[in-house]
Amino acid sequence: MKKMIVALTTAAFLIFSSISLANSQEKEWVVNVNTATVQELDDKLIGVGKRTAEEIVKHRKEHGPFKNMDDLDQVKFIGEAFMKKNESRIIFE
Repeated sequence: MKKMIVALTTAAFLIFSSISLANSQEKEWVVNVNTATVQELDDKLIGVGKRTAEEIVKHRKEHGPFKNMDDLDQVKFIGEAFMKKNESRIIFE
């Protein structure tokens, strides 16, 4: 009986630890396109290299903060495929 309680407690701990780790890892991939550096954009967005990240920052400096995905769509090298891949990673705060 004691072994079963220890096993169940250990299993519960492992399950909740993995959920917590997954949630914290997801947050690491969210990027605010209005404050992110070129390096952050390059690291955290799918299909974005240094050149595209530079275009995002350049556009932001020239036109002000992005309000939504439509604003971001105006950036050179950004297209529909980029938008679909990254929509859950981008915030506009």
